Amino acid sequence: MASMNRNLNLEEVNSDAFMGIPFLSHQSVVQKVIFWGSVALCVVLNLAGNFFFGLGTAITSIITVLPLSLGVAFGCNYNEDLSLIRYLVLILSRPSKVYVTKPTEDLEQLRILTKKAKSEAELEERQKVTPEQQKQLLIKFVVGVVIGIVFLIIIMVVLNQPKEEELHHTLSMACQSRNGV
Repeated sequence: MASMNRNLNLEEVNSDAFMGIPFLSHQSVVQKVIFWGSVALCVVLNLAGNFFFGLGTAITSIITVLPLSLGVAFGCNYNEDLSLIRYLVLILSRPSKVYVTKPTEDLEQLRILTKKAKSEAELEERQKVTPEQQKQLLIKFVVGVVIGIVFLIIIMVVLNQPKEEELHHTLSMACQSRNGV
């Protein structure tokens, strides 16, 4: 069935659309014709056997299942590389050559997961801080805060110092004004 975390092309949408059957994915045009032709033939044979020829249920079922089984064997896929009949031949013949297939979706998802795992491991490695590094960082922080506070105090003292021209009265001036001088 089509999942939401992958790119879809029209072939996959078309083949996955029929009730989400995974054996219908990655079909070629010939396989689609074989499969749907066999389904249509089964329906016609079932209707004809029951209504026109008056055959029994068992005979009609056998006549219906035969084309359907051929259509499934040749028209459906086990995976992207093998049809069901080719897969059955490989199982029965037990070839000496090992035939390994890997769905491309799984490989892409594995690549994405490994990239995420590597980036998370690198991030954890960067974030690891030893106790010695923590002490050094704490000392640097405290020294920085103390230097900042001292610097602010010096700035406040310098800015708040009164200048001589800003003084309104001095003691000598006040004494002279009382004496009348």
